[in-house]
Amino acid sequence: MKQRDNSSVLGLNRQDQKLAASGAGVIVFNQKDDYIKVLLARRSKKVGAGLGITGGGFAQCDEIDQQPVGTIIYTADEAYRETCEENAGFAEIISADDFLERAQPVTLIHVRVADDNRVHVASFFALRVTDIEWDAMKQLRPGGDDERAGPLLESLVRWDQNITRRQPERYVSIELVTGEVVGMADFWHKHEVRAIASIAWHAQHKRLW
Repeated sequence: MKQRDNSSVLGLNRQDQKLAASGAGVIVFNQKDDYIKVLLARRSKKVGAGLGITGGGFAQCDEIDQQPVGTIIYTADEAYRETCEENAGFAEIISADDFLERAQPVTLIHVRVADDNRVHVASFFALRVTDIEWDAMKQLRPGGDDERAGPLLESLVRWDQNITRRQPERYVSIELVTGEVVGMADFWHKHEVRAIASIAWHAQHKRLW
């Protein structure tokens, strides 16, 4: 194959402009008639205490950078890897290939954050599971990376009015099965609530896979 000559191509980004830290997350859910169940995690102090989605984290850009030019990595694969690391046994319930086929992108956002990265680009995937898969996943123990504290938490996401795509979190409520109502203040990454609420928007508009 002839080598492409890029010598005359204008470098639009030579690392002299701010780049975002790439991350991806997974939200396991089970759909009911007029609400959805979501599996939340309680994050350890190591990664910032608070509630979080089922799993997720930063893409391994250093490893991707070592691959040949033209290598393509699915963002869903990065989300899957992170979720497996945080939830021991996740891969025994759903394989990487099944996840790639079933996971639905629901929120793709850039977020100004307070950490050293300053900007996160986050891709969130919703994974609809069966009742049997739900029962198995809620039993998963924390993985060996010590990023999850305690068991996964069952939550109920409800709505009683039209949800807007722009700010879906304004129109939904999140309640743990214990009866505790939670919101953005309870999450380490506040924007994860928007990702959860976006699943509700998809459900209301019958756009879930």
